[in-house]
Amino acid sequence: MSVYLTNAFVCYVRYIELNVKCHDGYRAYNEELPKFLHNRPARMVTHIMKRWESDIKNDMVRMISSGIFNVQSSTGGNQYRITFGDNQNMPNCTCLDWRHNKLLCKHFCACMKFFPEWGWEKLAEKYKTNVLFSLDETVVPAHNTPPQNPTADVPRTPSRTIINENDDFAPLPPKRTSGKNALRLKCRNLMKELSGLTFLIDDKQQLSSLANDLQAMLEKTRTEVPHEAGIIIQTPYPKKNSIKERKIRTKTDTKKKRNIATLTKRSYGRPKHPYTGRVGNHAEIMRKNYKVHVPVVAENPKKRKSSKVETIDLSSPSKKPCKNLPPKQPWVCLANLTLSLVDKTALISGNLLNDNHINAAQILLKNQFSHIGGFTDTLLVSYQHATGIKSSSTSMSNIIQIHNLPGHWLVSQSHGQSVIVYDSLYPGLTRPLRDQLVHVYKSLAKVCLLQVKLRCCQKQSGFVDCGLFAIANAVALAHGIYPGAVIFEQSLMRQHLQQCLEKKEITMFPHEVKKQPCHIREKSLMIKC
Repeated sequence: MSVYLTNAFVCYVRYIELNVKCHDGYRAYNEELPKFLHNRPARMVTHIMKRWESDIKNDMVRMISSGIFNVQSSTGGNQYRITFGDNQNMPNCTCLDWRHNKLLCKHFCACMKFFPEWGWEKLAEKYKTNVLFSLDETVVPAHNTPPQNPTADVPRTPSRTIINENDDFAPLPPKRTSGKNALRLKCRNLMKELSGLTFLIDDKQQLSSLANDLQAMLEKTRTEVPHEAGIIIQTPYPKKNSIKERKIRTKTDTKKKRNIATLTKRSYGRPKHPYTGRVGNHAEIMRKNYKVHVPVVAENPKKRKSSKVETIDLSSPSKKPCKNLPPKQPWVCLANLTLSLVDKTALISGNLLNDNHINAAQILLKNQFSHIGGFTDTLLVSYQHATGIKSSSTSMSNIIQIHNLPGHWLVSQSHGQSVIVYDSLYPGLTRPLRDQLVHVYKSLAKVCLLQVKLRCCQKQSGFVDCGLFAIANAVALAHGIYPGAVIFEQSLMRQHLQQCLEKKEITMFPHEVKKQPCHIREKSLMIKC
């Protein structure tokens, strides 16, 4: 109950204070403020003054009849109708501002400015005498009477405490004197100010007198400084402990005062996993496999059995040896290469071509185009750096070679003193490809630099048919056709290669010639041999 009464009293005091501060007896109003806004609530005055100085001009306000006006909008062609009201009707305006606040809008203010005879006193009596638009007369007097001590009935706390002379009080503590550091700072500030003032003195005699005084003061200060045999001794400042040391010392002192024993670190629980809270495939794998402890059960030496080598008697019918895997059935037999049915299945099923397919196609091309060099075994070209194998075809003018990169196939061709690379997936020079190009075309290098050109050709769909496009581009180059001038039928390429291998004669892959003329686009790079 006491809390409720206290809150109610505080709110009432605040209500009285706001009413008193809005009265003209408390503070004089500005002369530019309209008279009808005197002794009004602060919210009402602020609202109307924001709309009093508007951009509405005199020709935009038109009086239709007594108390009815039409005001043209300053931002558009709208017309607003203003009614001052009478004993039966309240004032009204058709704008949104009046609908929301029911306070004078800028259209009412324009009518009062340009038609002074229609002011606040012309509004309806019920509206202008509303208690929300006037101060509380029980707190402040009416407009026609001057304010007479408006806060007389308000209980106020005394501004100062009345002390009886007979009361006994403890004496005040002595005034704290300034410390050494504060006095040092004060001296330095005075010397800085004095140093600045010396630039403003023009009298030579005054400067000479000031220099003599400062010299005497300096000699006196030197005698006060600790010294030994004429040498000034500087006492070292005590080293301040870091924040961490102070925290540790504070905790230790607190424990000593309270006689609290230091607790040991807990031995249970496990630390936070370093990959907790991370996302991605790598983080998921590391959460499962990072520092995985596999329990190893020690084998009991008593139960260990002696390891004996079991011999198999081939003559005994009860014990038979393990059956060997069935040999691969041949599919296509060439000069030094035999393709099995496993290679045929890989070709038909849509898998990535292996070295057997590529080498078989190169053997057929080498037999049909004996004047073209290259067509070396892809394994020999891939591992030339480790085995030191040298190509025998580098001395020929025209060379075509299919290269094997990790999971990818592409073809290259010599063109004059440069090398042209045709890649159906992503044209680029990786480190394995550079080594293979240097190995095959080293004779074309000039001053240990080999020029390589990356030319555009048809791009494959997917990532498993790069071997087919490498063979198709090699066949087109052998026939003297630019690979970028034709469009291969990717869906028929595997069937065509199967027929070529079975017939042992390779021909152009199913294709269409581009109707528009082909513009050769290439990118030249230099490789250091």
